[in-house]
Amino acid sequence: MSEFPAQKFRVNPFALWRQVSPVWAGTAGAIAIASWLSDKPVTWPLVLRPSFAIAVVVGALYLLRPIKVSEKGIYGLGRLGWHTFIAWDEISQVSFGRRHPLEPAFRLHRLHGRSVWIPRNTTRLREIQMLAAKFGGTTSPLAIALETPICDAPW
Repeated sequence: MSEFPAQKFRVNPFALWRQVSPVWAGTAGAIAIASWLSDKPVTWPLVLRPSFAIAVVVGALYLLRPIKVSEKGIYGLGRLGWHTFIAWDEISQVSFGRRHPLEPAFRLHRLHGRSVWIPRNTTRLREIQMLAAKFGGTTSPLAIALETPICDAPW
């Protein structure tokens, strides 16, 4: 049997923008306050630079943080956002929580060790559920957790 190639599932870029936009708003507000305190007018180029930087961050997160699913297991995200592998038979429980205040996620508990996270806004969650049922079995905690109607959201 040939090995199943790992499929990538990316997080919705609009959800990434929602997570990063408070940083942008805070930066733009700080620039405006600093300009006001120094008696300078607020100009758009000052605000556009952080906007461009935030757009680059969102693009990088979109390209560099996909969830990968293979027949051996799943590469989710660790607490700091690094890819972490968890085998199908290591998943003991799946719960719903927040990896960060603005990122709802599924928490995959390991039998021994740290948890792995799958962002709730990952695209094509239904396909991840089908692959989890195929490779981990229909009684896999991840397959059961992703069967809920929450997976039918457009993103």
